[in-house]
Order: sequence, then structure tokens, then C-alpha cells
Amino acid sequence: MPQMQTMFAELNQYTTPEGMLKLKGQAKGGQAPTELRQRITAGRGRADFAKAIEAWPSGIRAMMRALINDNLEREVPLGMTWMWKPAKDYEIQVWEVADSATTHGGISVLLGSPFPMEDHPVDIGKPAHAVSPATKLARAMRRKVVAKRVIKSATQKGEKKGPRKATKKRRSV
Repeated sequence: MPQMQTMFAELNQYTTPEGMLKLKGQAKGGQAPTELRQRITAGRGRADFAKAIEAWPSGIRAMMRALINDNLEREVPLGMTWMWKPAKDYEIQVWEVADSATTHGGISVLLGSPFPMEDHPVDIGKPAHAVSPATKLARAMRRKVVAKRVIKSATQKGEKKGPRKATKKRRSV
């Protein structure tokens, strides 16, 4: 989903080696500063991104936090590169390369998840009240997309936003 790719690309702007040094100065008690999360989730469309990440399994989110916090505890933090791929289920892969005499090292994190707008497979056939948070979020996102399309379509036709009111056409005599 382009939105996920865009959000991870923006995250990468803050987790460069220089960005990690800045974040290290803001970290308190070995915890990543809230500025990182705020920068990622602030702005148009990013609230949905934050909700999508919050719907991920807590173990994956804990690993992401642990990677950031461990990196910030180093004397000189490594730059971090975040990537996303569509997957059947949630997954995380991590590669770490230390600095050498000739090159900078880094940490690469590849996260996989179902598309945020798809129901999770475990929820197929369940009633609406019994589905997972990921599926609830997906359904809410789909409703938003449909509403935006209706408004965009009406706007393109020169109509005011919102549903069209029925009017009688007068015949000219």
C-alpha cells in the first residue's frame, strides 16, 4: 500500500545516523523520545498509519521499541532503515552491520503485514463485534475511502460536497 511505503520513507528521514544522535540526546532513561512517534503520526493521513501500527501484534511493536532503545543506548547509534512489505501475516526481520574502518554500519528492519485495509484472515466469518482490532481498523479505513470517493466524485461533477438532493426539472414550454 503506497501509504505504508510513504510513512516508512518518512520514518527513515528521522532515523539516519545524524537523526539517531539527535534522538539519543532527547532520550530519557534509555527510552526513545516521544518526538519520533509524534513526527511520524502528525499530519494528514498519518493518524491512520499510527492506528495501523497499534493494531499490529504487541510482540512486534515491542521488538521495534527494543531495537530503537537498544540503538539509542550505544555510544554512537547506528542509522536505521525501515522497510515494509505486504505479507499474509505480521513479521519482522532485522539485519545489523557494525561500522568498519571504511564504511558506516546500520540496522535494517523489514516489517511485513497484511494490507491495512484488508480483514485479517482469522476474522473471516466472525460477527462484527468479535473481530480483531486490525480488522476493525481495516473496515473503518475502507469506510473513509468510500466516503472520500463519493465526495470526490460529486465534486468532479460540479456538485457541492455531500449527497445530491432530488429536484424536479421544469419543462420549458
